[in-house]
Amino acid sequence: ACTTAGDPDRDTLPDARTIATDVSVAEDESRGRLLVLGIEHEIITMRPDGSDPVTLAGPDPDVERTQPTWSPDGSKVAWTERRADQQTYLMVGDSDGGDMSEWPSPLLAVYIAWSPDGEHLALTGSQGEGDLLLAIAGSDGDIQVIDRGAPVYFDWAPDGTEVLARISGRFEYLAIDGSAREKVPVTGEFRLGAHVAGSLLVGTERDVGEALALANRRGEIERELLRYATPMAFVADETGSRVAVMSRGSPESQALSLLDE
Repeated sequence: ACTTAGDPDRDTLPDARTIATDVSVAEDESRGRLLVLGIEHEIITMRPDGSDPVTLAGPDPDVERTQPTWSPDGSKVAWTERRADQQTYLMVGDSDGGDMSEWPSPLLAVYIAWSPDGEHLALTGSQGEGDLLLAIAGSDGDIQVIDRGAPVYFDWAPDGTEVLARISGRFEYLAIDGSAREKVPVTGEFRLGAHVAGSLLVGTERDVGEALALANRRGEIERELLRYATPMAFVADETGSRVAVMSRGSPESQALSLLDE
């Protein structure tokens, strides 16, 4: 069994608290505002204390809106919405409530992520039953599906020209125009690799259990960080220096581990 006892390189996470809420909130720390999806499907921005609200989309019981997301510099927002006629759109506009564009979308997003340069958006979601879609939206409103499967997880490459995707067990770099793909030959029941400090943070199978490791683009392991007896989930922080890990079936094994040591 995994334990943090006797291991000075791991810091035990404090007890987590669950807070009931009726809204979905994404925080833009650079501007000190929140992007809020309300219970009546309205989308607004506000200060953390609730003051200075700006309505980007008003309440509408006939419209389903999902995944409001800040651009990297906080100047724009995006979300998807499905209307009463079952048509779906990607909405992109200024975060101050200015120009808003609507682009027909092949999917209702369950996750949206802006590219590091803010020029593209990657979306995953579906239009009902069947596989999830992975699509890329450009600044011209063109939305192209570049892959499909289930489950779908992805992470933007630092240069914004491709995404690292885990789709139906495949682990690949996908060009955002759908023109090329490059397999990353790693294994393990992890959800997704992540880009940190010029390397890939990946989970990989070992003789017993799994290891969390840093690898190069070809999937070759550069340094092993942690081992667990059961499959794990993990996410790196924005600085790329720390990672939160949970080993399935062992909630006490939650840990924060330094990547830069």
